[in-house]
Amino acid sequence: MDSTRLLEWLMTEKKMSIRSAKDVVSRCGRIYRMLDIGAIDDDTMDTLQNNEEFKASSMFIKSQLKRTVTLCLEFINSIEKDLRMQTQITVGSMFAGIGGICLAFKQNDCKLIWANEIDKHACKTYRLNFGDEYLVEGDIQKIDTKDIPKFDVLTAGFPCQAFSSVGLLEGFNDPRGNLFFETARVINAVKPKVVFLENVANLAKHDEGKTFDVILNTLESLGYYIVYKIMNAKEYGNIPQQRNRIYIVAFKYKKHLNKFKFPDAIPLTQTAFDLFDKDKQDDKYYMDGHRMWERMMEYMDDRKRVYRFTDWGLSRGMEGICPTLLAAMGSRFERIPFFYDDYSVRLMTPRECARLQGFPENFILPKENEKQVYKQIGNSVCVPVVYRIAKNIVEALS
Repeated sequence: MDSTRLLEWLMTEKKMSIRSAKDVVSRCGRIYRMLDIGAIDDDTMDTLQNNEEFKASSMFIKSQLKRTVTLCLEFINSIEKDLRMQTQITVGSMFAGIGGICLAFKQNDCKLIWANEIDKHACKTYRLNFGDEYLVEGDIQKIDTKDIPKFDVLTAGFPCQAFSSVGLLEGFNDPRGNLFFETARVINAVKPKVVFLENVANLAKHDEGKTFDVILNTLESLGYYIVYKIMNAKEYGNIPQQRNRIYIVAFKYKKHLNKFKFPDAIPLTQTAFDLFDKDKQDDKYYMDGHRMWERMMEYMDDRKRVYRFTDWGLSRGMEGICPTLLAAMGSRFERIPFFYDDYSVRLMTPRECARLQGFPENFILPKENEKQVYKQIGNSVCVPVVYRIAKNIVEALS
C-alpha cells in the first residue's frame, strides 16, 4: 500500500491531524508485518482475528487495529472508484428522447456526458430521471459541433417515422429522415470509438435497400467498420412485446470490432399479462361505451391476447404478446393497446407501456399530459435489448 497516499487521504478525506494519520499508517505497517501479507483486502479482518499476536494484544490495541483495517479498506475502495471514473466509457446521445438508450448504457456503468433532444416534453421526462447537467434541448441542426464534447460512444435513435412501415415511407425525402446526416456530421467532428444506431427494421429494405446502403456507405466513408442485426424484444430482451428493430454498431478500430458480437436470443419467460396491474384502474382507461364496442365484443374472443385498432380495423397480438408500442399512442386514442382485465376492457396505462419497454419501476413518468407520455414511450426503445448490446460494446472496448 502507498503509505504516502494513505497519509494524504486520511488527512484530506477523514480530516485527521497529521499525528493521528501517521499513527494509522504506522498501525497499517504493523498489520502487514503481523500477518505477512502483501495487501489488505476483505479477508484481512478474519485473518487478523485468528492471529496469535492479535489475540494476545490488549483490547485497546485490538480496537485500534480493527479500525485501521476498516480505514484501509475504505481507502482502497476510494482508489478503485477513482480508477473506475478514469476508465469509464463516456457516452453522448443524439435524439435522446426520454433516455431509453442512455439508461441501457448507464446500467453498464458508462458515463453520460452529453445528450440532445428537441422535444420539450421528452426533455422534461429525461431531466426527471437523469438531471439537467448535460442535456442540450434544441434542434441538432442548430448546434455547432465545436460545442459538443469528445466521448467514446455516440448513440443515435434518429427519427424512424420516415422509414416505418406504418408511416408514409418517404425516407430521405422526409426532413426527419435527413437527420441521419446530422448524425454523420457529429460523428465526423467527435470521431467516437463506437457509433450505436437504432431504427425500425424496415430501414434495411426501405427503397429496395438503397436508403440502408447510403447509411452504411456514409459510415464507411467516415472510417468505421459496421455490423448490424434485426432483433425482436420478445426474443432478445425477455420482453413480451412484438418489437422488431435494427441495431447498427460501427467501430472506429477493427480490434474492437473483432471482440464484439451481438447477444444471442434468450427464452421469453413472461407474458404481457404478467406486467399488467391487477387492481382496478382509473375509469378513464376503460372502454365501455366505445363507438366500436359491439364490434369489439364480437372480435375480442380471446382473453389471453392484447388488441389494438389499426388503419384497417381491429387487430390482435400473438397470445400473451403486446403489439408494437407506437408514438401514435400519443395522438390517437385507438392506437393504445387494450385487453380484458378482471373488470372490463381497458387501455394499457403509461406505466404498463413503460414496463413493456423494459423501463424499471423507479423510472419517473410525468403525471400530467398523459398523451405526451404515451408518445414518449412509443418513441423509445426496448431497454433490456439495448442493455445487452451495450454490455457487449463495453466488453469489446475493454
